[in-house]
Amino acid sequence: MLSLLIGLQAPSAAAGQAPLEPGQVHQRLQSSTDSTQSYALYLPTRLAAVGRLPALLLMDPRGRALVPMGLVRESAERLGYIVISSYNSASDTDQPVNIPAVNAMIAELQGRRILDERRIYLVGFSGTARDGWLFARQLRGHVAGLIGVGAGLSAGMRLTPPAAGDSSSFVFFGSAGSTDFNFDEMRGLDQHLDSVGIPHRVRYFEGPHSWPPAGVMAEAVEWMELQAMRRRLIPPREGWVDSLFRRDVAVAESLEAAGDGFEAWRRYTAVAADYPGLRDVAAAAEQGERLGRDRRVRQAAERYREVDRVYARYLTRVREFLLRVQAGKRPPGVKEGLQQLEVEKLRRQAADSSDPIGRGVAIRQLEQAFIAVAFYEPRGYLARGEAAKALALLELAEAIRPGRSAVCAARQEALRRLGREGEAGALSCGG
Repeated sequence: MLSLLIGLQAPSAAAGQAPLEPGQVHQRLQSSTDSTQSYALYLPTRLAAVGRLPALLLMDPRGRALVPMGLVRESAERLGYIVISSYNSASDTDQPVNIPAVNAMIAELQGRRILDERRIYLVGFSGTARDGWLFARQLRGHVAGLIGVGAGLSAGMRLTPPAAGDSSSFVFFGSAGSTDFNFDEMRGLDQHLDSVGIPHRVRYFEGPHSWPPAGVMAEAVEWMELQAMRRRLIPPREGWVDSLFRRDVAVAESLEAAGDGFEAWRRYTAVAADYPGLRDVAAAAEQGERLGRDRRVRQAAERYREVDRVYARYLTRVREFLLRVQAGKRPPGVKEGLQQLEVEKLRRQAADSSDPIGRGVAIRQLEQAFIAVAFYEPRGYLARGEAAKALALLELAEAIRPGRSAVCAARQEALRRLGREGEAGALSCGG
C-alpha cells in the first residue's frame, strides 16, 4: 500500500531542503526521506508567484527519468505544472518498486510546500501505467488524472461508474502506438471506459510500444487542464478554452476534408464529450452523429471490431503454444515454433500495404509472439533450472526478431547453463 502524507505535515527531513531554481531541470535529486530513491525535478517559472501547483509524477518502466521528463517539460512550463520523474520506477518486476518511488516523489513535493494536493497526475508507461490505476484508487481525492501509455488496467481491477458529483473521482488520458502489442488492449479499455462513464480521451500514434511523441504528451497535459476546469478544480480561462476548442474542431474538420472520416468521427465525438459546460458542443455532436451514419465509417468501425477478434484468437494461440512447451518433455524446434505461431503468414500480412488495418494487427501479432517467447517465459525457465526450454524459446525469438541484444545475452546464459560454453562465447551480442 502507499503510505503517503497527503494532508499531513511533511517530514522534518524534507522540510529543510534547499531552494531550487524554477525554469530548469534538476537532473538528479536524492530523496531526503528515503535514501534509496532519486528523481529528476522541474519547477515551472510561475511557481514563485502561485506557491502551489499541480504535479505530474512520471514513472518510466526502466527508471529513465529524463526520457518522459523531456516529453512533458515544455507543456508543463506553459501550463504551470511541476514535473517529478523517478529513477527507481520499473515494470516487469516481482518487487513493488513503484510504491516507494511514488511515496518519495510526493514526500519531496510536500516537503517543499509546493504541491496542490487535489491535483496529482500519475503518468506511466507499460507496467507502470497499470500500477497507476491502483495508485489512483488508493490516493482517491488527491489524484485528479491518470495518463497511461501502452497498457490497460491492473490485473483483476474492475471499474464502476463514478457517482454523480463525486469530487474524488479522476479522469484518464490513454495512448498507444499503432504497432504496440497492447494497442488492441488499449482499444478495449477505451470502449470499457465509455461503458462505465469515466471521462477519458485515448490518442493513438504511429509507432511501437513506447512513450508517444511530445505532441501527444502535450495534448495529454492540456486535456488534464481542460478537465480540471470542467470539474471546477480551477477556474476556467475563457480565452485558453476557446483556443483549444477551436483547434480540436479544426483538426476534426481537416481530417474529414482529407478523407479520413473514421478519425474525424472520433475527433468530433471527443469534442462533444470533452467540452460540455465550457462550450456549446451541439454542432460537434451533430457532426459526429452524421459521420457515424456514413457507410465508410461504419465499415472501418466493423473492420476494427473484426481485427479485435482476430487478435484475441491469436492471443489464445500463443497461450496454447506456451502451455504445450510447458507440458512437453522435448522443447520445440525453431521451424515447429514458427509454424505453430503462424509467423510466415503474419509476415506476409504485415507487408500488405493495401490493407492498413490488417497490416497493423499482423505487426502487433508478430510483436506479441516475440514478447511471449523472448522475455517472461524463458526467464521463468532459467529460474527453474530448465535451460533447454529457455534456449528453445530464445532461439525462436531470434528467428522472429533477429539481432536483439537482450535475447542474445539470454541465449548466452542458457547455453552456459547447458555446458555449451563454446557456443555461448561465439555469440556477439553487441550493446
